[in-house]
Amino acid sequence: MSEVTTNCYECEFRGSNSDKGSAHSHCKLYWQYKKHKDDFPKGNKRAKEKGWFDFPYDYDPIWIEEDCERFMPKELFPGIQKL
Repeated sequence: MSEVTTNCYECEFRGSNSDKGSAHSHCKLYWQYKKHKDDFPKGNKRAKEKGWFDFPYDYDPIWIEEDCERFMPKELFPGIQKL
């Protein structure tokens, strides 16, 4: 198994669930949830069973087992033109 390089904390689409009393994340990208579940990044089986990985609604990014094809790095300084 190759090392996962996707880091949700550095992704433009990562949202926090702290307003819901959860330390987990949610993905703000519209995934057409019910139609394309095969496109979701795969999560650890045990984490799914324990409720730690319910992608894209409420999940701990540490349990992602493959890179997310839709990962988009955050802009460090929005509005500043890149060279």
